[in-house]
Amino acid sequence: MGKRVYKKCISIFLVVCMLVSITPVSTCQVKAAGSIDIMDITEKAGVFVRGGMNAYEQAKAEGWNCGQAMLGTLKCIGKEMLGLNENSSPGSTVIVNEVDLSQVESELSEIQTQLNKQNITIINLQQQMKDSTDALSKQIADLSSQIAQADKRKSYESYLNDYFKFYNEFCVAIGSSEKILNGMYDGNPTEDAVKNAYDRVYELKGTASVNYRTEVENLGKYICGKYQSTNPGSLIDILCEYYKLAGYNETQISEAIQQFVAQTYYAYCLANYYYMAVTLYQSTYVEENNLQNYKTDYNDVLTKAEIKSNAKEMLENSMATTAQIFYDLNKHFCSVEDQKVLYEGAGGTTDRTMNGSQMDVEPGSSVSLPDSTQILDSYFGSDYSKMFGNICTYSYEVSDSGVQIEGNKLSFDDSITEGKEITVNMYCTVSDQKIKLHTYTFTCKSGKLSGGYGTVEYPYVIRTVDDYDNFRKSADFSNAVISLEADLDFSTTLFLPVSNEFKGQFFGNGHKISNIDITNISYSSGMFASLSGVVVDLVIENARINPNLAKNSMGIIADTVNQKGRIERCEVIDSQLIYGENSVLYIGGIAGKVNGGSLKGCLTRNVQIVAGNYQDTNQSGFVGGIAGCVDNSGSIEYCGREEGSLTSWYQGTESSGSYLGGIVGVIYRSTMNNCWSFKTGGTSTANADFAKNQKIGSFVGLCSNLKSKNNIIYSGTDAETSSVSRVTFSNKQQGDGPQVLQKEDFNCSQVGFEGAGYLTNADSTGNPLRLHPIEMKLYTDTVKKAYYYGENLELNGLRVQLRRGNAGMLGVKLYNVDTDYNAKKAGNYQVKISVGNLNSKFEVTVANKPHTYEQQSITPATCTTEGSVSYKCKDAGCNEVLSSVLSALGHKMEHHKGKQATCKEDGEKEYWYCTRCKKYFLDEKGTKETTKEGLVISATGHKMEHHDRKEATNEQAGNIEYWYCTLCNNYFLDEKGKQQVEKDKVVISVLPVIPDSEKDSDKNNSSTNTTQKKILTKGTSLSDQKTGAVYKITMEGKEVSYKKQSTKKKKIVIPDQVTINGYTYKVTSIADNAFKNNKNITTVIIGKNIKRIGKKAFYGCKSLRNITIKTKLLKKNTVGSKAFTKAGSKNYKKLKVKVPKKKLKLYKKILRKKGLSKKAKMR
Repeated sequence: MGKRVYKKCISIFLVVCMLVSITPVSTCQVKAAGSIDIMDITEKAGVFVRGGMNAYEQAKAEGWNCGQAMLGTLKCIGKEMLGLNENSSPGSTVIVNEVDLSQVESELSEIQTQLNKQNITIINLQQQMKDSTDALSKQIADLSSQIAQADKRKSYESYLNDYFKFYNEFCVAIGSSEKILNGMYDGNPTEDAVKNAYDRVYELKGTASVNYRTEVENLGKYICGKYQSTNPGSLIDILCEYYKLAGYNETQISEAIQQFVAQTYYAYCLANYYYMAVTLYQSTYVEENNLQNYKTDYNDVLTKAEIKSNAKEMLENSMATTAQIFYDLNKHFCSVEDQKVLYEGAGGTTDRTMNGSQMDVEPGSSVSLPDSTQILDSYFGSDYSKMFGNICTYSYEVSDSGVQIEGNKLSFDDSITEGKEITVNMYCTVSDQKIKLHTYTFTCKSGKLSGGYGTVEYPYVIRTVDDYDNFRKSADFSNAVISLEADLDFSTTLFLPVSNEFKGQFFGNGHKISNIDITNISYSSGMFASLSGVVVDLVIENARINPNLAKNSMGIIADTVNQKGRIERCEVIDSQLIYGENSVLYIGGIAGKVNGGSLKGCLTRNVQIVAGNYQDTNQSGFVGGIAGCVDNSGSIEYCGREEGSLTSWYQGTESSGSYLGGIVGVIYRSTMNNCWSFKTGGTSTANADFAKNQKIGSFVGLCSNLKSKNNIIYSGTDAETSSVSRVTFSNKQQGDGPQVLQKEDFNCSQVGFEGAGYLTNADSTGNPLRLHPIEMKLYTDTVKKAYYYGENLELNGLRVQLRRGNAGMLGVKLYNVDTDYNAKKAGNYQVKISVGNLNSKFEVTVANKPHTYEQQSITPATCTTEGSVSYKCKDAGCNEVLSSVLSALGHKMEHHKGKQATCKEDGEKEYWYCTRCKKYFLDEKGTKETTKEGLVISATGHKMEHHDRKEATNEQAGNIEYWYCTLCNNYFLDEKGKQQVEKDKVVISVLPVIPDSEKDSDKNNSSTNTTQKKILTKGTSLSDQKTGAVYKITMEGKEVSYKKQSTKKKKIVIPDQVTINGYTYKVTSIADNAFKNNKNITTVIIGKNIKRIGKKAFYGCKSLRNITIKTKLLKKNTVGSKAFTKAGSKNYKKLKVKVPKKKLKLYKKILRKKGLSKKAKMR
């Protein structure tokens, strides 16, 4: 793809910088409909980039752990996004002393809110992204038939179609993640809900994608051209190459792919951000819960080392991808050729344009190539380049010892051999990724005269009379650009005219060539014998010209001005032109003959012309104050004559005769507009115009087919009467004479000359018109004026303009620099810019360089003591140390009310626990520290009363043997109080009365002729015929355990109590393996008296869908291991567990520890 690129195309690809992770938010908004506002997305991306880069670099420098690195990064992103940007230590560091989940959730929630407010989430842009992908895919399909190279076409199409499919799936996956996080942030989610949300994002549940990390890595591989082992090239490479095969030019390619590429990079950017958020949560979760592994709700396990490694790889991959994108940006869309550079050579300082990647340089010269800011400005515009200046830097390297590089400035030694070629490599660096972008070639070539190469940007420079002499005698300069950079005085040196036809450009820049004495020169009279080029802003002063030659035209600046020749804004002052030889002649104060060329804005002041021999009556000639002859569609405009005299002794009648004109001697088929004649001074003939044959006009001698308007002759009270009284022309052959108006003053606006812009009469006596003095204007807005210690002065961006009035001059922009600037000393300095005799100044400052600190040590602040962080400047020779105090954090207290000691259990004092320093205190302010052991109130011990066993009768209840504590009022089965029971458990119920039927049947049984019935003993099994349940007596006459189910039932109800054979028992436990591997059960209701659930009680009950637990008596150690393992395993998500509301948190921990799936829903 070509290198000439337009800023509009370049700015589209600003989005490439988004890749690291997330310049303050602008007022522009992404459009709700239509195409994406690329520049707005770019700006938001800059927030990701700069925030992420700042924190990432600090994370490496300060050795943060993974959680601190991620939180620091997101803090930077958040501050940038919210426009806060207030960092707490040097170098944009964010000090992170601790990381807790509440802080993480707050940071991420705030950033997500900002993304939503600014309409830059994938959810908001997803449809536009899909439309863009579909449109591009269709266009590629339509172009297929136009590409002749079938193999390449098929290869590219296959690759791109695979990418389009992947990209659409990727956007769906990222959009799904956003929805999960947005849903989680809404309201007040529980800790479990937050964790589940991040786990779902990490696993990308509900999408066709593998997992989040894989998706992000794959998109990065596509962008970098590493997705396939064949490495066909980056995404931009392939897109650009495909469209080139279809015949598209660079602008068409940019228009075709810019939306799609921008969206791709932005999607990658946001995906990195969300992955960073997930990694932060995982790292913080394991730290806060003191875990070694992070287990997702979907049974994936990540070690702490894996989490840290994932974060590191993600950031490093982002760095590499960013570098690749900057490379692609430069390769395809940013021109690094034809660069405008600041050149300092023998001729002066100027801006030059490289010829592609090549430039000629003089020995001893220097070239300031664009620095990073200028390159980014040229690509993106200054508003946007500021975002990325600390991300991407450009640098130059050279291996030749004859060239020194300081930053972007190349200095070439005087000793470099003529013709030697020197290569300079340009690099782009993103973080630690360095890529070679381009190679420039500089050829050593000495300049001529006082320096220069004869171009408009770097003309040949004339500063001395020797320079002029070398210029005038060599044909090498005939087509060159020449700049006169000083006044030249020929009072002691012979001045010789330029004899070769001059076709180039001669810029006088307002300088004077003075004290010329040309006597008896045979080949020329004026400075230029023949002019087909341009002479501007030149002054000839005090010239004495008396040539000895035979030629037909003669002028002080040029003898002949040819078809393309021009003389503009030039003056001849206090000079003489005397010619007395015998020949036909055109003679003028500026030019002898204007043959199709033009004179514009030229003046003569006090110029004396004497032509002809008063003794020769047959000699013919034409004399004019400005030009002797104007012919062949020539023009004379805004030219004037002030004072001086014209004398013509010509009397001959050859051809058209002999004529004298105040401005032009003879003018044919040409134009004369806005010219003036200004003469003062009585009747003195010494200052009067004179023609011996009386053929004289105050403006024109002879004219034919003249076009003329708005010419002025002064008629004020001090005007020379002879000038006014004469007619404005002596003779005309065809057409009109010159239009000449008489005016009493020459105010530019009154005579209609203000349009020229460069004329004035402000400082002249008697209101003559003059050329405005040349003024120099400096434009320094884009010049760097604030420097740090050790930085060299830079003039890139300086613009110098020479002006006459309100008209800018066409002159070259060479200038010289004079300054006392000292990079090693802080202070204010004047920079003087000179162009010839003109100069102007501006001020720059040197400040002590800000230290580049690197962290030496950090002592984290604690709850009660201040911390500190120390930095040392890493710049060579600097030992500056900076210490910052980190304020004490203060305690983060949790209040615990305490409890009284009992006979059996220790009590606990009221206390406060700091979750930050993990210490215990007896007061809220944290002044009375204690230990966990110091909080214990020892148990009092039981005060027992012993009760012997007493049998029950039909009339009175009995009791088993038991002990009663008079302090805690509890009942025990042993003296030491280890087997506590409820009161009703020690009571033996009144024996039931045996019915008559039973008495009759037992009449003959000697063992039953009593009124009492023996109680069933502990361990006896009982069957409930109605329900099929089998129980085991655990306390005589009082409690049973649900042992098993003897019939196949789907719904099992474990009752509060059961009556069998006339006895009523409380059901207080569920036996070990009671329902193990029962595949029929779908519903279980557990009664309110259950205190214990045995090991593997519901193990393998895979059909379970509903469990209702009414009891509030379960504890951690009363539920057996694996009691609920594989319960509901047919579909864990359909398993619902209902528990008492106040026990939800406790039972959730107990049941899940005993095997209940985390996918089961508990309420």
